[in-house]
Amino acid sequence: MKCNGIVNIKYHGRYGNKLFIYFMARLYAEKHNLNLHGTIDNSFFKINKPENFGDCLNKNLKTYTLKDSHVKDNELPYYGEGIYTFDGFFQNEDIFYENKEKILSYINLKCDKKDNFTIHVRLDDYYYNPNKRHLIISIDYYIYCIKKYASNYENIYIICDKLRSNWERNYMSDLTNKIKLLNKIPIYKEDSISNDITNILQSNYIVTSNSTFCFWAVFFSNAEKILAFPYVGIDVLPNEIIKKWANNPKIFKYNNDKNIITTIEYSNQIIDYFEKMY
Repeated sequence: MKCNGIVNIKYHGRYGNKLFIYFMARLYAEKHNLNLHGTIDNSFFKINKPENFGDCLNKNLKTYTLKDSHVKDNELPYYGEGIYTFDGFFQNEDIFYENKEKILSYINLKCDKKDNFTIHVRLDDYYYNPNKRHLIISIDYYIYCIKKYASNYENIYIICDKLRSNWERNYMSDLTNKIKLLNKIPIYKEDSISNDITNILQSNYIVTSNSTFCFWAVFFSNAEKILAFPYVGIDVLPNEIIKKWANNPKIFKYNNDKNIITTIEYSNQIIDYFEKMY
């Protein structure tokens, strides 16, 4: 096949964010016969090598930069032979669901399903105290999801990164104590990225967070029900001011998967979905 150039990747964020960028760049590269340059850490997914289209005969390739704002109707523009740099977050789940089978062909994924009820909690860097903004989900929101959907489950599995600060430990203590008041058993332990993704992926019921890390575990899961947090890409500022992100991510909103439940019935006020941190 004729090689039309190169795709380079400029990564942003942590592992979940990087997966969005990598898969978007790879889909684009293979669609347009471009060689993908740039690897990603195989923290969990063992990703197969991208297709190699050989050497490009054109030695005077033009350079192009692709950003989030360039996505129109779930497509990125193609300008012909060139060197393309992906410089954005590309958090548009419609594109990934439309290409799910192709993405599955990129990875080696084997997980046995378990009948667990699991919630994902993102703390740590989601509380930007010096900048006075946060993305921490309300404990009462999680309790609402458990009360409504976990009637058949005694154990409630909590997936969360290492608790590094006192406020994180206090949050987890409050969450687990409220779960106990429901006569259920909260189960939380610090674990590796790989095991955390596996535990979410294997679960039969998943309560998502607003984290891209959680998104990929959900994307590849065969859960019976996925309770999707409806407000992703939002910062909470002091005085309960809501600020949307410039890149306007579209995740946990996919409408064609009947297993996904968007929990918008919890409250008609966006601020109620977030913990009071100030």
